Parts: sequence; C-alpha cells; structure tokens
Amino acid sequence: MTTTEQQSWEHILDARLVTLYDIDVPTLKTNRQGRMTPQQRQRLQRRRWRKIGNHTTRGVIALGLLAILIAVPAENLFAIVLAIVRFIVGVAAITQLWFAWRYFRRTSREIAAGNIKMYPGRLHHVEWYGIRILFCERGEFYNVPRHEWEAFDHHARYRIFCTPHTKIILAAQPVHQDEPLPEAWSRYDDQ
Repeated sequence: MTTTEQQSWEHILDARLVTLYDIDVPTLKTNRQGRMTPQQRQRLQRRRWRKIGNHTTRGVIALGLLAILIAVPAENLFAIVLAIVRFIVGVAAITQLWFAWRYFRRTSREIAAGNIKMYPGRLHHVEWYGIRILFCERGEFYNVPRHEWEAFDHHARYRIFCTPHTKIILAAQPVHQDEPLPEAWSRYDDQ
C-alpha cells in the first residue's frame, strides 16, 4: 500500500470506531466487498453467546418460578389469580427460550455465510425507555450497547457495516461531508 493511499484511509477513520470495532484498512476493504473478516466472526460469536446466555438465564429463572408456583396449593379466588400468574410466567419462560433459539439460528446462518450489509446515511440517536437506538436515515435501526452508542456522533454521516438480518454493527466508517452517499447494498437479495 502506498503512503498516499494509507493517508487517504487514515483520514476517514475515526479513532473511537477503530478501537471499538478493531477496524483497519484491510478490514474496511473486506467489508466494502460485502464480507466479514475472521476477527469479526469471532467477535460476533462472543456477542451471540452473551445474548443467548442472557435469554436462557431469564427463561430458566421463569421456569423455576413456574415450578414454585405450581407447587403452591390454591383455593377459591386465589386459585384463579394463581392460574393467571402461572400462565403469564409460563409464557414468559417459553418466550425467552424461543428468543434464545431463534437468535442462535439466525446468527449461526450469518456467521456461516459471512455476508455484510452496508447502510450509508446520517445517524440519529434515540433513547426510548432505556433502549439506545441508532437510526440511520436509510431506514435501519440498531439497538446498541452504551459503549457503542457513545462512539457515534449525533447527526454525523457514516457507512454502517452490519449483519443482514440481526442488524449487529460490525464496523462503521465516517463519511466526509462533501462525499456523496452511495445506495445501501448487500451481496445478495434479501428474501
């Protein structure tokens, strides 16, 4: 790589994003081709297991609570209230375990395929009931952890490289103010 090419890449990289996503020139080149790097796959696997662990823990806690509620004897009006609580806790347990399974299946397919989708646009920060959301003007939402949330500038223009279906951000690159934004693209057609 020539020094002028290296300088042109360095001026478009943001130090916060470089540290956060471990971005370098070869990573961005691979992402611009619509592919994940091996390091991004490993980071996505670690994140996947953390999220699956959270859902599974909640599901197991709800199942334990359901088992305790089933063991409680009930009579008359208390029986009706207890039946409703049992039903709600049972649905919550099944829902959490279903979310863990569905997330595992989706991320497994995305890791195996190794595809990345790119969305360019101005980002807007939205915090709604404690959920931090980055909204891209091209119509994509990203639920992000606080350390990622704070790395992005409000109303700045970025190219966001994310997984196609679960919308996990794998890399981001600031776009210069005078540079025209390309259309969003993907290596394949979303079905």
